[in-house]
Amino acid sequence: MAGSRQKRIEEMLGKCRGASWPRGGLRTHRHILAGRQGVTLVELIVSFALAAIFMTAALALVPSFTNVYLRIINMNRIHDISSVVLEKVVDELSYASGYEGGDLILSDPIPGQEGVYSSVEYSDDTGNRVRMNADEERGLLLTYQEIRSDDEDSEILYPKTEWYLGAGMYKGNRISLAFERVENTSLIKIYLEVFSAEGVYSQKVETYAECIDLDADDIKCGADSP
Repeated sequence: MAGSRQKRIEEMLGKCRGASWPRGGLRTHRHILAGRQGVTLVELIVSFALAAIFMTAALALVPSFTNVYLRIINMNRIHDISSVVLEKVVDELSYASGYEGGDLILSDPIPGQEGVYSSVEYSDDTGNRVRMNADEERGLLLTYQEIRSDDEDSEILYPKTEWYLGAGMYKGNRISLAFERVENTSLIKIYLEVFSAEGVYSQKVETYAECIDLDADDIKCGADSP
């Protein structure tokens, strides 16, 4: 009985020994490990060189993406300024009447541009006398002339007043504004340009305003305004 038990134990130990080592034993295992090689110095150098190339290419793209982003931001800002200014100009001219009960007058001719003027004089929808033009520092400028009483004293009821959108609206950008009469119509052609102070970004817009309270003969072209 004891002998058979000892035999079974030896068989189990033999199986364990066979499962623990591959064929050929420990010597074969050592041979396999010895055949494996690590990373060589050349491979490390090549890896670092490729990584440096990829990093250089990535850094070179950063300024390009930044420039595109800044261009989009600035062009969107200029577009917004154009929309606001143009809406105000068209609204003013659409409901304008004759200056001092007479004609709407285009004044201050622009040199080298025949029939194009930088100012327009009219009366607004409340009867106030107004001169519209673009100021270099303040942008769109409406100058409301003083209003005096009709008596002998000619007392000033309302002093001369200037209206403009303010520097915060333009964010350092500037505008130029011009007007042109469309023959035989009550239309005025409007030229608006919004540009950055450095001149890098700009947008030009052309549109028309119909003076619904005026006839074609009521729109005149004058000389330089005082």
